[in-house]
Amino acid sequence: MQNRPVWFVPGSASVSDAGERVSRSQTFLVHREDPPSSPLGKIVSARGRNQHARRARYPIACFALAIAVSVAHAQEPSPTASPSEAEVEQVVVSATRFDVPLDQSPASVSVISSEDLEQKQIERVGDALREVPGLSVVQTGTAGQLTSVFTRGLRSEHTQVLLDGIPINQGLQGAFNFADFTTDDIDRIEVVRGPQSTLYGPRALAGVIQIFTKQGTETPDVMVAAEGGSYDTFREWGQSDGKIDGFDYSVGTSRLDTDNARPNNNYRNTAAIADVGWSPNETLRIGSLFTYSVSDIGNPNTIFDPRPIDHFLTERWLIGPHIDWKTTDWWEHKFIFSY
Repeated sequence: MQNRPVWFVPGSASVSDAGERVSRSQTFLVHREDPPSSPLGKIVSARGRNQHARRARYPIACFALAIAVSVAHAQEPSPTASPSEAEVEQVVVSATRFDVPLDQSPASVSVISSEDLEQKQIERVGDALREVPGLSVVQTGTAGQLTSVFTRGLRSEHTQVLLDGIPINQGLQGAFNFADFTTDDIDRIEVVRGPQSTLYGPRALAGVIQIFTKQGTETPDVMVAAEGGSYDTFREWGQSDGKIDGFDYSVGTSRLDTDNARPNNNYRNTAAIADVGWSPNETLRIGSLFTYSVSDIGNPNTIFDPRPIDHFLTERWLIGPHIDWKTTDWWEHKFIFSY
């Protein structure tokens, strides 16, 4: 038997005499003294039959098969989380004045929930805002001293502060002192960064900080706690909320006493907040918001000019009756009166 070189050719071949096409996935043995680039050759298929071919072609079928398998593997659907593993979707109101999922809000929004406040044991709203990107919180001294919030570098009076939709910026200048603002009975804090004047007026040039109070739930809840520390610091606070038939309530109160480090630098603050309401049906709620705060802080002045008796007494209160009426699934009225 005459020895002839054998060439292995992957791919397919066109057959001239039998009119048969060999499968693309087979490997052919080409018996010819010339390399397989020659236009003619005898091919022995995997079935052992001799066939004459005009030209061996080398398509990219094998590569296409590999790519198809890779793409199919990449498009495999990821497993869907079970309802127990899915997180509750956060909804914000301040960015558009109606409920919008947080990840779909057109504005830059941050949300601080009551769970965040409880886990981190934050007592003051000003301390909670320190963790929000784009905000700068400045406190002039110890507890009880002037505390201002600056949004994106603009003046503090350019940030609109709301409590359940009621503007609480102080005075003609429009600044707000967060020194005595406690986290009692707060459900969440929404911070919208960027101009919001079209929705909230000229004071919202830098952004909006809106605080929402809690509402009573079906299960009544009562919590009372106290703590103490150095410089004769003592704090007592309590919280209660519930719902009886159509009547719901949520009340929070706290008291803080501390002498601070210097003489005549003591600070006393008493705060209370309550939200009560009545719902005759599922579309109507008539309620009112009540807040009260009184603080007394000493003014030690400088060490070169001490003032042992100077004090600042600040008293603030707010009454805000409101009516929430949802006429349809897409239309809701809210009437707010404040004093």
